[in-house]
Amino acid sequence: MTIAITKDAGVVAPQKESRSKDKTSPPPKRRPSSDRRIRETTPPSNDPQKSHATEGLRALYEAVGEAERHYRSFLDFLKFVENRDEIADDATFSRILHHALTEFPISQSALSQRLGYANSQIGRWMTGRAAPHVLVRPQVIEVLAAMLEEALEDLRSNNRSIVQAFDIKDGFSRKGETH
Repeated sequence: MTIAITKDAGVVAPQKESRSKDKTSPPPKRRPSSDRRIRETTPPSNDPQKSHATEGLRALYEAVGEAERHYRSFLDFLKFVENRDEIADDATFSRILHHALTEFPISQSALSQRLGYANSQIGRWMTGRAAPHVLVRPQVIEVLAAMLEEALEDLRSNNRSIVQAFDIKDGFSRKGETH
């Protein structure tokens, strides 16, 4: 069956293709009804909409996993430097704070409220124009780590249904194993 399309992009009703009247060609083979039923209930694997949706779901699944790894690695870094000499350096502390506030969903005002400092003071720490006392820095890192853990949990809970849908749909687990 063909569909004719006119110049003005109007679609004309389907037209039957003309079969040749050649008597030498065998009649088309009919499939058993059970085979037809299976074929009708099983979607074709080369369906562009299904593959596009699956690719989008896979990309989202991978993006969520990548974001979780990024959160987790920075959180591990924060826990590592919490009581170390790395945060004694003003420039290093400023870079850590700047990275945390620009790369993750942690706001400067939320951090200032948790720490009990003015929002402008956090901004000066972030830009390196000022620095907290060396004894206050571990507390700042500890609060940043707690806020990052909360952000990580929010990321997981907001995307849990997406990840579960992908796990069920394609049979993949977080570790890449098949079910």
